[in-house]
Amino acid sequence: MIYSREALLVRLTTFFKTDLLEPEDAAALTAQTPLYAWGVFNSLSTARLIGFIREQFGVAIPLQQLTEANFSTLDKITDLVLSVRQDTPVT
Repeated sequence: MIYSREALLVRLTTFFKTDLLEPEDAAALTAQTPLYAWGVFNSLSTARLIGFIREQFGVAIPLQQLTEANFSTLDKITDLVLSVRQDTPVT
């Protein structure tokens, strides 16, 4: 399924709120929240996010794209997924 940018951002936000964040942090999450400053990412949460992106959006994030800059906010993650999806040939 092809998601619009807005729909993709909503799905990612919901995943973060329900699967990666504590309830008190989830309430304050926005598309611009500095995820690294919040301490969201560790090896397990990163693996869960990459798996979610692959399962929900059919996008495999290349290793060279797994950078702090690309995962700094939900907006940046959304842009990355859209960019990788655009560069992935349809089979």
